[in-house]
Amino acid sequence: MKKSYSFWLFIGCLLAGQLVLTGMKYPAPLYSTGDLVEAHGKLRCKDCHAPFKLVASESCSAAKCHPDGKIGKKPAMIDLHNRMKGKECLICHTDHLGSKGKITKGMDHDAFKSSKCLDCHSGEGDKAHKEKYAGDCSECHNTKKWKEVTFNHARVSAKPCVDCHKKAPKDEMHEMGAIGSCGDCHTTKAWKPSTYNHDKYFFLDKDHKVACAKCHDTKTYKKYTCMNCHEHASRGIISEHREEGIKEDIGRCLDCHRANIGGRSYGTDKTGEGEGMSGEEGDD
Repeated sequence: MKKSYSFWLFIGCLLAGQLVLTGMKYPAPLYSTGDLVEAHGKLRCKDCHAPFKLVASESCSAAKCHPDGKIGKKPAMIDLHNRMKGKECLICHTDHLGSKGKITKGMDHDAFKSSKCLDCHSGEGDKAHKEKYAGDCSECHNTKKWKEVTFNHARVSAKPCVDCHKKAPKDEMHEMGAIGSCGDCHTTKAWKPSTYNHDKYFFLDKDHKVACAKCHDTKTYKKYTCMNCHEHASRGIISEHREEGIKEDIGRCLDCHRANIGGRSYGTDKTGEGEGMSGEEGDD
């Protein structure tokens, strides 16, 4: 029994020794987790690795490889690496992913918890933010996907929408001047669909379902006219209005008259003429 144990111990030591000798002569096939990128293809293991240790940043910054101040070709990359001085290269880089592998991996931002985003990303978002929200980027962004934004409009509730959203859609409603009061139709949760309540101003029954420009023909929704449909054939209509001192905008009938449409009353009681008039009865 003892002889058998000694025999197998001898065989094990022999194989281990052979493995060590082979590893010394051909280290890459035995110890490597994969081929290096093309630029590192001529390096030997010992050029970067110390036995049983990860690659030290000193190996990367060697004079013949990536000396300090010369890492990267673009000024922004050189500046980034200068800011990263003292940090381990393996925070952002890896290898052994094949000759066509990508040596840069996703940055571990947890290593920079004490730093501010703008310490490194000084120019990021300047065009989009226009110096309005510089500060704590994490209120809207995360470090995994910059464009995965969760903007909280409650932070800027006191600001008019047009401070940030200056371009209104090019449609009939907005081109007539429906800007500046976005909250009347839109919410901050979803821009579409809008919920414009025209009934608040005038109920559009079956006789009034026309194009916006039919009533708002002056390119602004704040002004309207009834005269494009209700022409008032009476010859004395203009003179009657002039007698009341009304020389212009006689098409704004509801400024003086009242109409009951859709169960609601619209207009004023400046004159009794037309009072109680329904939508159909008003089609003179």
